[in-house]
Amino acid sequence: MTLHHFIAMNFELDRDVKVKLNLTPEELEKKYGENLKPEVEGKLYDVLSTLFNNLVGIKKIIVPGDFKSHKGSKAINCSVKAAEGYLYPLKSSIVFIHKPVLYLRHSELKHVEFSRTGQGPSRTFDLTLTRVASDQNVTFLSIDREEHSILVDYFKHSNIKMKIVDLEGNRSELTEKAG
Repeated sequence: MTLHHFIAMNFELDRDVKVKLNLTPEELEKKYGENLKPEVEGKLYDVLSTLFNNLVGIKKIIVPGDFKSHKGSKAINCSVKAAEGYLYPLKSSIVFIHKPVLYLRHSELKHVEFSRTGQGPSRTFDLTLTRVASDQNVTFLSIDREEHSILVDYFKHSNIKMKIVDLEGNRSELTEKAG
């Protein structure tokens, strides 16, 4: 038996569905009150969110915000150690999807560091997130250089302190914490 702390789902945004629940109106009223009707209809992601919330008890559902990568995606391709995956910058957190899933709230971040951003012929850079409580680091490797300014804007708007690391390993403030 495996415990999963996160479930990632990808939905067609325009798909409408109608689900008829296999419960009597009395059973629905008794177990779920006004929260659930005999038929649930709407956008697929809304219907599944409603069902997960009420039937399974999952209260925390996180959806991607307004972030768009250089390529127009909601995620950025990168690696953590040898694990390749996708980094999702969300409204108040960051999620890296691969095994294991990494979930970091903005409030847990002390600062972020950009390294290898403009040096040499490399087309990629690295991003290190440092946690407040433990000073533990998580480094996201091989991020396309074209994502740098987008991530700088993202962290600036999220009021997260940023640093840049040069070739010699010297750290300097990239910008002041916004707000």
